[in-house]
Amino acid sequence: MSAASTAPVTLTIDGNSVTVPPGTTVIRAAEQAGVFIPRFCDHPLLEPVGVCRQCMVEVSDGTDTKPLQLQPSCTLQVAEGMRVATQITSQRVAAAQAAVLELLLVNHPLDCPECDKGGECPLQNQAMQLSRGQQSRFAGVKRTFEKPISVTPTILLDRERCILCERCTRFAAEISGDTLFAFSGRGARTHLIANPAAGGGYFTGNTVQLCPVGALTSTDYRFHARTFELVSTESTCDGCAAGCQIRNDVKNGTLLRRLAGNDSTHNAGWLCDRGRYGFHSAQGADRLRTPLLRQNGELVAVSWPTALDAAAKGLRGLAGSQVAVIPGGRLTLENAYAYSRFARMVLQTNNIDYRTRASSDEEARFLMRKVTAQPVGYGDLEQARKVVLLCFEPEEESPMVFLRLRRAVRHHGLQVVAVAPFLSAGNRKLAAQLLACSPGNEAQMLAMLSGMIGKDTVVLVGERAASAAGTYKWLADTVAATGAKVAWLPRRPGELAALAAGCLPSLLPGGRLVADTAARTNLLTAWDATSLPTQPGYSLNDIAVAAATGEMRAIITGALDPRDLPNSELVNSALDATFVVSLEVRRSAVTEYADVVFPVAAIEEQSGNFIDWTYARRPVVAAVQRNDVMPDVRVLAALAEALGADLGFQTTAAALESYDSLGYWRYDPATLPAIEVVPTISQVPGNVIFATWRQLLDDARLLDGAAALRATAAPLTAKMSPVTAATHGFSDGAIAQLGAGGARWRGVVQIVPDMVDGVVWVPALSEVTTHGHLSALPGERVILAEGDMR
Repeated sequence: MSAASTAPVTLTIDGNSVTVPPGTTVIRAAEQAGVFIPRFCDHPLLEPVGVCRQCMVEVSDGTDTKPLQLQPSCTLQVAEGMRVATQITSQRVAAAQAAVLELLLVNHPLDCPECDKGGECPLQNQAMQLSRGQQSRFAGVKRTFEKPISVTPTILLDRERCILCERCTRFAAEISGDTLFAFSGRGARTHLIANPAAGGGYFTGNTVQLCPVGALTSTDYRFHARTFELVSTESTCDGCAAGCQIRNDVKNGTLLRRLAGNDSTHNAGWLCDRGRYGFHSAQGADRLRTPLLRQNGELVAVSWPTALDAAAKGLRGLAGSQVAVIPGGRLTLENAYAYSRFARMVLQTNNIDYRTRASSDEEARFLMRKVTAQPVGYGDLEQARKVVLLCFEPEEESPMVFLRLRRAVRHHGLQVVAVAPFLSAGNRKLAAQLLACSPGNEAQMLAMLSGMIGKDTVVLVGERAASAAGTYKWLADTVAATGAKVAWLPRRPGELAALAAGCLPSLLPGGRLVADTAARTNLLTAWDATSLPTQPGYSLNDIAVAAATGEMRAIITGALDPRDLPNSELVNSALDATFVVSLEVRRSAVTEYADVVFPVAAIEEQSGNFIDWTYARRPVVAAVQRNDVMPDVRVLAALAEALGADLGFQTTAAALESYDSLGYWRYDPATLPAIEVVPTISQVPGNVIFATWRQLLDDARLLDGAAALRATAAPLTAKMSPVTAATHGFSDGAIAQLGAGGARWRGVVQIVPDMVDGVVWVPALSEVTTHGHLSALPGERVILAEGDMR
C-alpha cells in the first residue's frame, strides 16, 4: 500500500476541520468531530448499506465549481478537502431528514405508550426533534398486520413498526451466520418475515437490541417496565469465560433485562442468548435467604450465629487430609481467593480443587504454566493466519470467541482447523477444516499438525482436553517449540480466577507451587501466618475416594453440581459420608447432603472481578442490593472467626487488596513439574466410542427460570456416521439408546456424513442425559442398541 493511501485525511464538517484515517465514512468522521447525524440503518459493527436515507448530508469536493450534493453519510468515504454540511448548518439537509421521517411515519402505528422501545427509540427521539410538532399530511388507514408474530420463543415481531432498516438481516448474514430474518413483498408492501428454515441460533437477542424501533421485542422483557423505571449497572456476564460487558437493568430490586455492553476489546456490543436471557435462576422459589441447619435429619432455618457455631463445631479440630474445600469454577477472584486462604490458613490443608468437572493431573501441571504465561487476546485471533480448535467448540463453549473467529474468517481469510469427531454447525460457519478424530486419540492426531503450525498459529484448547491423555503434553512440547500461541478456554467464568487464587491442590495464590519452599515462605510472610501445609493436597477425585474410605471427615463446597462430574455417584457418596458445609445461592443436590447451608449472594448482587480467558480482569458490579445474603468472602470470614481464626479480610475490596499485594511468583518453565501422560480412559465393554460436550443451552441450573431460552435449544440427537448407523441397523430419525454403567440415554439418530466411524455423540448435561446418568468420559466405550429406555 502506498504512503499516500495511508496518510490521514482532513475535511471540514459544519465549518470545523477534522482529521481521520483514510477509508473512514463521513458519519464516523462526524462522530469524531462531536457531531451526531441522525440514522437508522447505520451501525458501526455492520457494513454500510444506506437504505434508510436518514443520514443525508450536503457534500462538496472542496472546490467552488461543483454545487453541494445530498449524499448518505454512512456509505460515503471521506476525501481530502471535502466540505460537509449536516442538519446543524444546512436547512436543506434538515428538510430532507424531516421528509424521510414523515414518510416513515405514514404507516408507523405510533403506539409509543405501549411499545417497549418507548423512551429509548431513535425514531421517537428524532421525530420529536426534527418534526417540530408538525402534523401528518397523510390521511387514511395505516398498514396493519397480525401481531405479534413469534419469531422464536424469545423474540416477538410487530411487523407494522418495522422501518426496513435491515439491521436484523444484516446482523444474521454478517455476524452470526444464522439467517433468521428475510424480507417479503415489494415497494410499499415490503415487510419483515421470520425465516422458518433458519433455526434461530445463539445470538438472536442481538437483533432486538439492534432494532431502532420496537418491531422486535423480547418475550422476556415485553410489557415489564418502562425505561425511566430502570436502574442500569454495567457489569460482566457470568455465562462463560469470554468476559463480555453487559448492562443489568433493575426495577424495584428485580433484575429484568440484560443488554450487551460496548467494550471494543471484548464483545463490542454483541451478546449470546445465554448471557442475555439466562439470569432468572436466583429469582426462583428455591432461593436461600436464611442459613439452614440439619436437625434430626431435616434442614431447618436458623439464625446466622447458630449456623456459624454449628459449622465451627463440625470443623473444629480437623485439618490436613481430614478436610477439603471444593469452591467450584463460577466464583469471582475475590471469592476464590477467600476459599484458597481459608483452606490454607484456617483449615491447614491443601485439599482444594475448583475443577468441578472432568480433570486430570496432566491438565493441572499444564495450568501451573498458564498462570503467568503470555496471554492471548481477541486481537490475536484476528491477526493469526491459522487457528486450531482442540477439544473446543467455540459457538457452544465461548460464543464471543466464535463471533471473533467468524469475523476473521470473513474479513482476513483466517484458516480454522477443528480436531473433532465431526464438523459441528458452528464450525461449518467458520469454514473449518476437519481433522476427524475419535475422542481420546487427539494426541495421535495432533502429530499430523506439527508441520502445519508456526508463529502465526493460535491453538485454542478447551477443558475437555483433560479427558484426552497426551494432549497437554503435546501442547507443551510441540507448540512451544514452534512459537505458536496457546490459549486455554474453560467454559465457566471463574476458572481462571480460581487458578490465579491457588484453588488447586499443588498451587498457591499467585502461581506459587506448594512444593517450593521459597514460595511457601514468601506467602507465609505475606499472610503473617505461623504455618502453612507443606504437602500437595488431594484433587477432587482423590477427595471423593478419601471420603469413601473414612479418611476425609468434612467438606466445604461452593457452587457444586455433582451432575457436572463424570464420577457423580462417588461424589454424592463422599458428601453423604462427611460433614458438609455448603455455600449456595439456592437449594441444590448438595443441599440434600449438607449439614449446614449458608446463603450467599448471586452474581448480580455482589461486586468483584472475573478473570476471562485472555487473563484480563473484568469488573462485576452489584446491580441488586440485598441485606439478607452476603458474598462468599464475608461468610468465610465469619466462619473463620467462629473457628477462632482470622481470614485476614472481611470484605471483597479487602480481599482484592490482599491478593494484589502478593504479586505473581515467576518460574523458569524448565523448573516446573514435567507434564506426564496418564491414561484417563478406562477399558469397559461397549460397541461404540462415546463422544460428548456441553451445548450452550443445556440443563444447567443457571438456566432455570429461563423457559423461553431453553425452548430455543437444539433437539437432542445421537449423531453417528453413515457406516456406524448401517453397522448397527439405524436410519436417520430412528430411536437409539446408549448404555453405560447401568444407565441409559435415549434419543433420535442423526446421520452426519463427515463423522468419524465407530463413534456416537450425544449432548452432555441435557435434560435426559448427564454425566451422572450416563457415567462415561469421551473416549470410553458404551453400548449402542435399538429400542427404548426399559
